[in-house]
Amino acid sequence: MWSKLRIAKGRTPRHGSGQPSPKLSSAEPDQTRDIDACTNEGDRTGPRRPSQRSAISKFDVLIDPNAITSRSRQRFEDPWADPLGLTVLYAPEKAPSVDIIFVHGLGGTSRQTWSKDRKPELFWPQNWLPLEPDICTARILSFGYNAHFSSTGPDNVLSISDFAKSLLFEMKFGKDEATRDLGIGRKPIIFVVHSMGGLVFKKAYVQGLNNEDYKETVAQVRAVLFLSTPHRGTNLAKLLNRVLSVSIFSHSKQYIAELTRNSSSVEDLNEVFRNLAPRLRIFSFYETLQTVAGPKTMVSFASWFYGTIPSTNALQMVLEKDSSILGYPGEVSQPLNADHHDVCKFTSQQDPNYKSVRSVLKTLVSTYIELDRAAQSLTTMQKVEDLLSVCDAPDDDYTSLRACWKLGTCEWILSDPAFVEWTQNPFLSSILWVHAPPASGKSILSSFLINYFKESGCSCGFFFFKYGESTKRSLNSLLRSLAFQAARDVPVFQEALGMLCDDGLKLEKMEARTIWQKLYVNILFKWNISASRTPIRVIVLSRQIPAITRAFDRASTTIPVTALCGDHNAEDIRLYAASEMDYMHGNAEFRLEIVNEIAERAQGNFLWVHLALKEILLCHTQGGIKETLEEIPSGMSSLYQRMEAAIGTLARTSDKILAKMILTWATYSRRSLDAEELICALRPEYPAVIDLRHTIDQVCGHFVIVDSNNQIHLVHQTAREYLAKASNLPFSFNAQTAQEELFVKTISVYLDPHVRTKLSQQPLPPFYAYAATSWGYHLNGSSAGSDNALSSL
Repeated sequence: MWSKLRIAKGRTPRHGSGQPSPKLSSAEPDQTRDIDACTNEGDRTGPRRPSQRSAISKFDVLIDPNAITSRSRQRFEDPWADPLGLTVLYAPEKAPSVDIIFVHGLGGTSRQTWSKDRKPELFWPQNWLPLEPDICTARILSFGYNAHFSSTGPDNVLSISDFAKSLLFEMKFGKDEATRDLGIGRKPIIFVVHSMGGLVFKKAYVQGLNNEDYKETVAQVRAVLFLSTPHRGTNLAKLLNRVLSVSIFSHSKQYIAELTRNSSSVEDLNEVFRNLAPRLRIFSFYETLQTVAGPKTMVSFASWFYGTIPSTNALQMVLEKDSSILGYPGEVSQPLNADHHDVCKFTSQQDPNYKSVRSVLKTLVSTYIELDRAAQSLTTMQKVEDLLSVCDAPDDDYTSLRACWKLGTCEWILSDPAFVEWTQNPFLSSILWVHAPPASGKSILSSFLINYFKESGCSCGFFFFKYGESTKRSLNSLLRSLAFQAARDVPVFQEALGMLCDDGLKLEKMEARTIWQKLYVNILFKWNISASRTPIRVIVLSRQIPAITRAFDRASTTIPVTALCGDHNAEDIRLYAASEMDYMHGNAEFRLEIVNEIAERAQGNFLWVHLALKEILLCHTQGGIKETLEEIPSGMSSLYQRMEAAIGTLARTSDKILAKMILTWATYSRRSLDAEELICALRPEYPAVIDLRHTIDQVCGHFVIVDSNNQIHLVHQTAREYLAKASNLPFSFNAQTAQEELFVKTISVYLDPHVRTKLSQQPLPPFYAYAATSWGYHLNGSSAGSDNALSSL
C-alpha cells in the first residue's frame, strides 16, 4: 500500500533543529518494492516534473549491493511513465463479450501494480488473460490515476471522489489510440480492483448511478473482484501521512487521510454502497501473509525517523481480513496466499493465486457470453416472429388435449411395427401417416406422441388443424408455425430467417408453395444436407379421405410413406370409460358392467363415449343409468339428432335465443373465443350470465364445450358438419345469416360513444381485440346484398 523510500543502509538519521539530514544518493537503481501496487505514477498531464524527479533521485540510497544485480533486470524503465486514464491492454478480433477494467491502488500504476517484480513479462492482465478460454473474448483495460506520494501542488487536495470522477469520465468519453470512442457500457463490465482502487470503484459506482450522464454506462457494471480493499480503512494510513508531512515531500494527502481506520469517508461510502451492492456479483480476496516492513518501506522509515515503532517490527498485516470483506449477502470471499503487495501479482500461470482469480473471471465471462447469446437469440426470434407473423407454438392446443389423456391409453402405438421402424431408422427421412375415422382419438393420440418425443429429447414441432379457427386451417399457417418452432431449436435456421426479415420479407399473406420453397427447400433442407444430415421424420394423423390418400400416393414416389391404421382404440375406450366411471357411486361390479356395455356400443368413437358418460353421470340410480344408456342411440348421426332435439325442448324462448347465440359463436367465429370474450359478445341481450360453463351445458345440447384453457368451441369437427345441415333446430342456422349477425355484433363495438375511453384502458376490455381483427372476416361471409350489413358498415 505504501510507496518506496530508498534509505542508505547503515546510516542513522537525525532530525530537528541543527541536526544533519540523511545523506542521499541517486547513483543506484531502485531496488525496493512497494506494498500496494509496485510504484508511484506520473502526473495526469504527462511525465513527472523535473522538481519531482530531482526530489526522488536525491532520496535514492543504496540498500543491499547483493540485491541490486539480481533485481535490476527486466523491469519497467520508468514507473511514472505508465499510462493514466483508461488504456486498452487487449481487444479481441470480434466485438468483445465483456469489458474487464483493472484499477490499481495507492502508490500504484496502471501496469506495474499487476506485474510481479515489475517485470513486463509478468504483466498478467495483458499477457496471460488473453490466452484463457472465454476470457479471450473480453476486452481488457487498465485505469491509471495520479495516486503517487511525491506529487505536490494542487494534487495534494485530490480525494477518492476525484479519482472516481476521473474513472467515470474515462468510461464515458475515453478514446483508444485511434481516437475512437471506447464505447464502455455497450457490454457487461467486470472490475478487478486492488486496495484503494476498490474504494475508487465503489465511489464511482455510487456517483455514476446517481448521475444521468453516467447512469446508463454504470448500469452495465455486473461484477467486481476486490483484491485486499480496505473497506473499513487501515491503521497505517495516519502514519503514512505523518511521514509524508515531514519528509522531503513536505505534504500529506487527502486520499490517504480518507483511508484511516473507520474514517467518516469510508463509513459513509459503505452505507451508500450497501444499498446498491445487491445489483452486483461481489468477490472479495484477502491477504493472509504479513507484509515485510523493514527499512525498505514507509513504515520502517517512520520507525527510523521518529523512533516510535520498534525496529523489530519487520512483518505486519497491512490489511486485516475484517476490513477486506464487506459481509454482504451473496458476497464470495476467498483467501490468497500472499501479502498486501503480492495479492495482485503472480509468479506464473500455475500460481494458485492466479488460478483463483482467473477462475472467477472465466465463470463470469462465460455467464455473460451465454446471456448475450440468449439476448441475441431473443432479438433474432423477435425478427422471426415478425417475418412469420407467429409469436408462439400451438402449446395451448397441446396442453388442452394433453389434459384429456388418460393413463395407459395410446401406448399401443409405441409397439406397432410401422411406428417402430419409422422412429428407429437413423438415416432415413420418411413420413408416417396414421389414419382413423372421425372422433376415434387422433387428437389425443397426437398429444401423447408430442409428449413422448419431447421426453425422448427429440426436437419436435407440431400443428393442430382446427376448422373453427381461420388461423389454424390453412397450409400457410402450418408451414409458418413449423418454421417458427424449427427456428427456436436450430440456431442456424433462426439466423437465416432473421436475415430474411432484415430484407423486409413478410410471409403471412404469401402462398404456401412460395413459403415452402423459400424457407424449407432453400434454407432448412439445404443446411440439413450440407451440415447435419439429420433425418426429418413427419407424422400425420388424419381421416382417410380420397384427397389425402391421393396426396400421400404422390408423395411416396419421392420419399418413403408408411400408412398405419389408427383404429386400435378398443382398449383405450375401455380405460377412458373406466376412469370416468370412478366418479360414479355404486359397487365395482355394476360399474364394470356399464363400462363393458359402453365399450361394446362405442364402435371406436370416443365422442360417443364422452357424450354418453355425460348423461349417465347425471343419473341417481342404477335403473336410471341402464334406462339412459338404452335411450342413447348408437352411432354419432343418431346421437347428434338426439342432441339437436334436446335444444328444441327448451321451455323458455330466452334460452333458445341464448343457445342460438352461443352455437353461432362456437360454429362461425374466426377463432375460438375465451369465456370472458363470449360473455361480452352476449351483451346487451344477456348482460349477466351467472355461470357460463353451466349455461352452455344446459342450453346447447352438449354441442359446445369449454376446454381446460377456458376456450369455447364445438365438441368435435363433425358437430360443425352436422349443424350446417341441421333442419330441426328451433331457429335458423344459415351460414350467411350467422356471419351477418356476428359482423353486426363486432362492428357495433366501435359505434359505442365511449369507445375511445375503453380503448385507452390497459389491457383492452375483453372482445375488443377480436372485434377489431374479425369484423372484416364476418363481413366477407355475409350476403353481398345484405342491407343490414351495409347499414352497419
